[in-house]
Amino acid sequence: MVEKLTQTDVRWMDWFRTSATAIIPLLIVIPLLSYWLYPPEVKHSTEVSKWAALKLEKIGPLSRRELILAAIVVLSLVLWVGGSAFASATTVALVAISLMLITRVVTWGDITDDKRAWTTFAWLGALIALCDGLNRVGFVKWFADGIAPHMKSFSPHMAMIILLAIFFVAHYLFASVDAYVADDFLIGFDDKP
Repeated sequence: MVEKLTQTDVRWMDWFRTSATAIIPLLIVIPLLSYWLYPPEVKHSTEVSKWAALKLEKIGPLSRRELILAAIVVLSLVLWVGGSAFASATTVALVAISLMLITRVVTWGDITDDKRAWTTFAWLGALIALCDGLNRVGFVKWFADGIAPHMKSFSPHMAMIILLAIFFVAHYLFASVDAYVADDFLIGFDDKP
């Protein structure tokens, strides 16, 4: 969507470089802060180690299917992050699913039997179509043009609060964040329909 609006090619590494200065320190500070504000009551337990070792022994070594799945996940991440210049997120997802089917990590029956996923897919498709329809008939532009003149009289902070409130109300009305992100193709899934 950003690419279409700004004619700017934004890749995963661009997002990472832009946000790394804020995210990397937060990844370090937040766990430390959580540990300091809410220290755990039990900091060491030999029973947990014994229990975990017993469970690991019970499930045994990684199976062939698990190793193949791990390789497919790593390949998908590499393609998603490093291959974004030649492979879209949709292509990466289709390659991963195809590889899982070819290597028999999952069967077609496993995919088709997941009724909850297909229900989510159908609802999400309907929501994306609704959002696309509202955009095509001009509702989004009409709504934005209608609210813009009223926002001029507010301070930037108050305008931000009002726009955030409108944003959250719109999400409750349309019941999906993903429907706002997808334009011509599906980018992500939500567990909620």
